[in-house]
Amino acid sequence: MIDLQHLSYGYRVDKKCMQVLHDINMHVEKGEICSVIGPSGCGKSTLLKIIAGLLHDYDGTAMIDGVPVDPKRQRVGFMPQNYGLLPWKTVRENVELGGRIRHEGVREKETASMMQRLGIDAFSERYPKELSGGQQQRVGLARAFLLRPDVLLMDEPFSALDAITREEMQEVFLSLWHEQHVTTVLVTHYVEEALYLGQRIVILADAPGRIAEVLDNPLFGCIDQRNKVEFFRMSCYLREQIKKRWRRA
Repeated sequence: MIDLQHLSYGYRVDKKCMQVLHDINMHVEKGEICSVIGPSGCGKSTLLKIIAGLLHDYDGTAMIDGVPVDPKRQRVGFMPQNYGLLPWKTVRENVELGGRIRHEGVREKETASMMQRLGIDAFSERYPKELSGGQQQRVGLARAFLLRPDVLLMDEPFSALDAITREEMQEVFLSLWHEQHVTTVLVTHYVEEALYLGQRIVILADAPGRIAEVLDNPLFGCIDQRNKVEFFRMSCYLREQIKKRWRRA
């Protein structure tokens, strides 16, 4: 699980302190998907970097499974908006990268099985520039789930895709998540995506970034969720709450 207590973060510019996050108290249960949504510049990506152990100079506490965040001790998968693929490595090499970084060697059978399942086995010797956005996203998902992380952090991973491909990749993600039930924090600026993928939804306000509201999502896992009246109602409610927070910023 992820536990953030009184988390604040800022940096100095020309002797002025720029506060990015203020007094964040956030709890994500083990095996839960938490969607985070908010305006640009409200600190969503900064929040993920702190959980990933990439930023250290913050106030408050950040814990994973009861111990301070430490990527050397914890298995943290990170999917940035641009998929995070190394352009000079092939598809297979990118998929295997997590295990190599952790000096765990290559699990050839598991790698082959994951690539086949995601439909990228035929592209194993291609480079990222030779793939479509959806194919690159599949490579990123294969790498993340092959690592079997304790925590998976996703920074607007589907935002560069067209609407149909984005929905397809959401289904691919959920099918993998249902197998591993990895604790996940998903940052998105799409209301429907936050609602479709998140068991819990955190709305951030900005100037500085702070938690405005936390909602449990009773629709998560419902069959044909997007076509339900309640899905539309909750989408409208989320939009209204976000607009209110943005106008106050």
